[in-house]
Amino acid sequence: MKKIILGAMILSFAACGEKSTTTETKTENKTEANSSESAIKNGIVITENGLKVSKAMLLHEDGTEISNDNTVGIGEVILCRIFVSGWKDENGQVKIGAGQTVETNDGTVVLDQEDLFSTLESASLEDAGVITLKATITELNKSIHDFTVHFKVWDKTTNADVTGSYNFKLK
Repeated sequence: MKKIILGAMILSFAACGEKSTTTETKTENKTEANSSESAIKNGIVITENGLKVSKAMLLHEDGTEISNDNTVGIGEVILCRIFVSGWKDENGQVKIGAGQTVETNDGTVVLDQEDLFSTLESASLEDAGVITLKATITELNKSIHDFTVHFKVWDKTTNADVTGSYNFKLK
């Protein structure tokens, strides 16, 4: 368990960006959380295309869960933690990619990151099981409080991927 958490933290730091993070992706099996008992929480919508997601949730920087209304304060870090399987490993190593986009409710892109892992040659299969993407809005515009994060996580060896999105609002 310690190694998985450490791996998640390593991937989390590799995925840390500027103001926000998101990824967009393709089709097939859509899943959305409608109850607190679901493994996919916070209204995260997931589309699987070769990779599988067993759990996904939004967390505060301290690891506590963000409430289901996805409301955070200005400058507060949002961690989107995704538990992913289906990677093609070579000698216990996988080649991962992850990108994200953050948009305002009127469609203005405030952050676009194509591949957060572009400098990471490979990761252990175990570490790739937990991907953490980071989003933070650091400036407040009085008229903009609602945001959508689109994210994509993919296997660079097979091009299998998972895409998703979630909404959040500022207090």
